[in-house]
Amino acid sequence: MKQQPGIKPLFSGVHLRRARLLQLMLAVNFAALLLVAVWFRCRSLDHIPGINGDEAWYGAKALELLREHKFHIQTPTGNAPNPFFFGPAVLLHVFFPPSITLLRSIAVGSGLAALGVNWLLCRWVFDSRTALISTLVLALLPINIAYSRFAWDASQSVLATLPIVYFSLAAVRFREQQSRFIMVAVLAQIAALLVHLTNLLTGAAIVAALATSWRWEDVKRFLAVGAPRRRAAVALLSLVVVLASLLVWGMASGSPRLARFTKRMGSVGELIRPQTTPHYLVVYPRLFTGDTVYQDVAGSRSWLQWPSTAEAEGWGVDAVLFWGLVAAALALLWRSAKRDGRTEDRVLISAWALALVGFLLIAGPRSLIPGWQRYAMCLVVPTTLLVSRGLALGFAACSPRWRLAFVGVALPAAWLVLADYHAHYFRFIERTGGQGHSTFRTAAVEPKVAALRYVLQQRTGTPSADSTPVWIVAGEYWNYWPLRYLAMGEEGVRVVGPEEIDGSRAYEQALEQGRVWCVEFSDSEHLDRARKRLAGRKVHEQRIADYGGRPLLCILHAE
Repeated sequence: MKQQPGIKPLFSGVHLRRARLLQLMLAVNFAALLLVAVWFRCRSLDHIPGINGDEAWYGAKALELLREHKFHIQTPTGNAPNPFFFGPAVLLHVFFPPSITLLRSIAVGSGLAALGVNWLLCRWVFDSRTALISTLVLALLPINIAYSRFAWDASQSVLATLPIVYFSLAAVRFREQQSRFIMVAVLAQIAALLVHLTNLLTGAAIVAALATSWRWEDVKRFLAVGAPRRRAAVALLSLVVVLASLLVWGMASGSPRLARFTKRMGSVGELIRPQTTPHYLVVYPRLFTGDTVYQDVAGSRSWLQWPSTAEAEGWGVDAVLFWGLVAAALALLWRSAKRDGRTEDRVLISAWALALVGFLLIAGPRSLIPGWQRYAMCLVVPTTLLVSRGLALGFAACSPRWRLAFVGVALPAAWLVLADYHAHYFRFIERTGGQGHSTFRTAAVEPKVAALRYVLQQRTGTPSADSTPVWIVAGEYWNYWPLRYLAMGEEGVRVVGPEEIDGSRAYEQALEQGRVWCVEFSDSEHLDRARKRLAGRKVHEQRIADYGGRPLLCILHAE
């Protein structure tokens, strides 16, 4: 029976009724997967995981700008604040009181916007099939879901780096507007640098596009008299290279990073046989399969890393499948470039390879391990697009029978990734409270929120509770900034660090009047120091537990 045009691209050669059912099933599953992925980005934002100091820093500084007109040009790590995150944070706090959900809503919006931007740009540069696959992969990646729930710089890296890659590819695909698209890619690169410095490595796509498409005759024509727009593009590109070099040098100067980079250049062999970290051929795939973020935030391990264990970190199902997909994608893209003249596929290979090699040489494999993966977010777009393009080309080359097999394997694998995320992120945290970094451990009411509520309830019994502020002392960075940010929505609460109370008469007076509370992680050095500061006084201790019933925070009140 003759196939309708709308059915042929997916299941050519299959009976019409069966093809319609298959296409309907595929559409329903695609929509369901996308909806679940979006829901995972929005679920339990107010307490899973616990708010950390980096997130709260942005909220506190946004409120300081609004209330005290103070602006800080450096984050606690010494970088410039991300204006694309800081700006919305300021705007939202004009209308809403401080909250964890409010802060993280910016990350959610950025993560969802990345899906829309990818769909539009990918369909423009490649085709609808590649756009569908790449958008779904970006939506399902555990690292993307997790980072769409964190209120910090790296949550916008995917959104910021997408235009760099796509406009670089467009410069090759649409040669008549090459200079214009290169200029747009350069401007996107500048914006991405403002989001996070490691996004500089995504500029490998620009380098690959220029290196692949330019001949010496093209360079001379580009620089020819009568082409001011092109000369301006060259000047702008040169300026970006200089500025980027200065940024990298400034980041490295006066810190151990430059020494580490120099050492790595002198012993590149360590990349082949690293001594202090798992091999990058293992940790790189786990950035995408979820095991990295599960270990860091929840303290759990993915099903997909089997048979590898925490005690014997090595190859598992995840790494084998990942490198199998990458190898197949490389072969298919190279074939497409050679047989069909799709130069953009060759550029995509080069952009991915250059970005990965540059990352390993500059940042090193250590920046891929749990706790450091935010530096590797610049690799998400090139890698995802490479694999997605390979899947699209492979699907197009398959016979109808193999297309059915392709869908029969891909759909269960996609649902398995979401089930893995649900089990080892949400359910694991809700069962144990989390076994990763203390700042991520949480409970039904986020522990820092619970601590602030406890202090606010207790202060009603203190002298002059309505007219005199209470003091909350927090020595740990991961407690100080969340408490300070959340307390900025309350009247009469002052959050300070230990260095701010030395020699303070106001603090001593508050201490005498029973208006001082100390909030620290249980069984920590900061808690021991707080106890020493309050030695000789009658101290009441209150513990706040996580989901698993383990003490997480200890509140000291000198009565």
